Parts: sequence; C-alpha cells; structure tokens
Amino acid sequence: MKTFGKILFGIVVILVGLRLYSCSYASAFNKYISEEGDKAIVNDDLSFFKNRFEVYLKNPLIEETITLNDDVSFNLHIYQQAYQNDNFLTVLVDNLSIEKASNTLDLTIVSTIGGTRKFEMLRIGKENWYLQWVQLFLDEIKEIKIAHGDDILYHYDDEAGFLGASDFDLAALAAGKNSINGVITKTTNNPVDPNFTDASVGEEKEYEVRLNFAFADKDLEDELYLSGNFNNWQENDNDYLLKKDKKTGYYTAKIKIKTDYEALVFKLLTKSGKTITDKDNNIIYYTKELIDEENFDLANYNIEKSEKLNFSKYSYYSWIALGAYIIVIGVVSYLLFFRQGKKPKAVYTKEQPPQQKPQEPQQNLNIKAIEEIKERDDSYKPSDAEEEK
Repeated sequence: MKTFGKILFGIVVILVGLRLYSCSYASAFNKYISEEGDKAIVNDDLSFFKNRFEVYLKNPLIEETITLNDDVSFNLHIYQQAYQNDNFLTVLVDNLSIEKASNTLDLTIVSTIGGTRKFEMLRIGKENWYLQWVQLFLDEIKEIKIAHGDDILYHYDDEAGFLGASDFDLAALAAGKNSINGVITKTTNNPVDPNFTDASVGEEKEYEVRLNFAFADKDLEDELYLSGNFNNWQENDNDYLLKKDKKTGYYTAKIKIKTDYEALVFKLLTKSGKTITDKDNNIIYYTKELIDEENFDLANYNIEKSEKLNFSKYSYYSWIALGAYIIVIGVVSYLLFFRQGKKPKAVYTKEQPPQQKPQEPQQNLNIKAIEEIKERDDSYKPSDAEEEK
C-alpha cells in the first residue's frame, strides 16, 4: 500500500506540475504580448504583430483607416501569416475612437464549409488596441465582420469573397511546395465550356504536386479525376484520380508530373461523369504556376521571413513558478516519506522507587510433618505394661 501511495503521489505531482507550468507560461506569454504590443502601438511600428509567426505576406490583406462618423474611427490591419504547416490571420484594430469603448470586440468570419465562426478581439495591453489570431483551414472566407456591441464597425461581404481556398495555404507556398487547393460548390452534367488560356511552354521538368479539394455539400461528394494540359486532357485517367482522405475529409492526391508547361491548367470531373462548375454552370479551369523548388525564392512570391522575437526575458516567470513548486514538493516528500521518527529519550529522576516487602519463605511441608511427629513422641507416655516389658 505504501508503494502504491508513492506512485499515486508521484503521478499527482507530475500532473499538477505540468498544469502549473502551462498556466505560468500562458501568463508570461500574455505579459509578453501586452508589453511588446504596447511598444509597437506607441512607436507606430507594427512589425511586432507581423513577426508573430514564421513568415508573412508582405502586402497586408487589409490596412486602412476607417471613419464611420465624427465619433467613430479606427485603424484596421489584417495580415496573412504561416508557421510550419499551419496558416493564420492576424486581425488588429488600433486607435479606436468610440464612446464607452469596451475591452472586447466581436469578430465574425463566415466561410463556405466552416460556416460562421465567432471570436473575441481582446484589448490586452494598456494602450488602445485589440487583437485576435485566427487559424485557417481549407475553405473560402466569404465575410468578415467586426462589431462593438450592437455597432457594426466593419463588414466585408463582397461577392468575390475575402480569401479563396487557392490562396489560403501560405505555409506550403513559403516552403516552395506545389500545392493546389479548392472548394467545390457545384457539379453539373451539362457544363458550359468557356474560353481559357493555356500555359506557356518552357523547359521540361518534373514536379511533385499536392492537390486538396473539399466539397461544400456532402451530397456532391464523389471521386475526382484531373483532366489537363499535363495528360492531353484525358478524362477518367486513373493516374490522376483524387480519393477521399479519411483523416482530413479532403479529396487528395500527390502526383509527379513531367511537363514543359510553366503552369498547370486543368478541370475536375467526378467519377459519376459530372463536371465541376461555377454557379453559372461554367467549367472551372484551375491554373497553378509551377514552383521550381531548386530555384525558389520567397521574395518572388511577396513573402517575408519573420524576424526572431525575444521571448526569453519573459519566460523566467514560468521558471520561477516551476522552481518554487519543485521546492515545495521536495519538502512535502521529505516529510511524508523520508523523515524517520525520533526515539523517545530516557527520563531520569532523583526519587527512589518504592521498596517492596520481603517475601516470606514458603513453608516446607515435609519439615512441618517431622516436627508434628516429634511433638507427638515427646508427649507420649507409655503404660505400666509397656514399662514392665
């Protein structure tokens, strides 16, 4: 039982320690964002927010000063960024002039597959700015809305959409990978074939291309065939078949293409014979400029590598908390498992112990019997007859 108790105690210590470190790290990170964000706003240099992730698109998706009326105005910045394989938007509002400004703004993002997602933009620092990071997935962002209570500060709802599925994967582009993404909203048996421009021809090379497509409506789901300039527009070509990935739910394929075209131009057809079209039944011709990984340069794609941010001077908060926890656990463990109890000391006193009465010797029954016989002999008097004899 003692061994089981020690094991259980150890597990609890580890779990609590991890939780404490996580909370203290989050606290240190919030302090870091708060103080460095305040400096960026005061110095009118927003590079801190751009450099939050590994890379960012040089040209912000939105960067403008918005004035709604004489009483309401603010600056809005939306940056597209990436870290390793993940993609993000940074939404920043600063210098908000409004009556009774609260500590949060409501951010709403509407997309084709994900539907409506709601976030809170937080006023983290002491200065007048609000921030939220949004992770991107394979989707089309149709609307973005920012509100202060019941007041709409900004609403983008252009029919063309805010960010298409073909443009969301900045992480793959920054890594020099040929990644093609899309969202399918309509299929038809009788498509209209519009005019399209084929790609120019250059040096023949081999490329590895990753394709990811998602159906906006599950009733449309089907296996997909590629038909393009790389396979002479053959249809139902099993070498260019996209199948559903059970983990992501996307229809994917990783193919190697040897071509002298500088871009891929293709259309998609379902295995059941339908063609992917736009809402007006026009065939969608996808175009992807091919990336030569050997000669890839971020600058050619308007991508900037972020400067390394210095978080180390704030991380000591979490290490102090963890160190204090280790000390406390060490003391508790010693008291519970390692400290041995002290033996009681002998107590000496001047008082003498009470004297016991000497025990009387136990009477010997044989001696007593002999004495009785002797007394009987001494008291015996012989008769006259016995004396004459």
